[in-house]
Amino acid sequence: MRVCFPKGSSLSSYKTVDLCLVLKEPTLAVDFTGEIKARGKDDEECLRAIAKGISVNAGLLGETVFADVGQNQQTGELELYVTKPYLKNGMVVLRFA
Repeated sequence: MRVCFPKGSSLSSYKTVDLCLVLKEPTLAVDFTGEIKARGKDDEECLRAIAKGISVNAGLLGETVFADVGQNQQTGELELYVTKPYLKNGMVVLRFA
């Protein structure tokens, strides 16, 4: 799965993030709320913290989920990737407040 964030977005202007990750096969839902403490223009670091939170919280449920952040070289967008062995479908919802 991939979530794209437009170039120039300002994620660090938010204070919290709520995440719901629904993975099928087997059904697994990872929910957590995190506080965004970093300020400035480094959205990649902010997303890396979210990616780490995804992996850690899934691990607490006994599931192996990999998450990381990359930058699309053509568009400049930041991309949050979530993968799980044998994952065929799923959904991720991120809410910044």
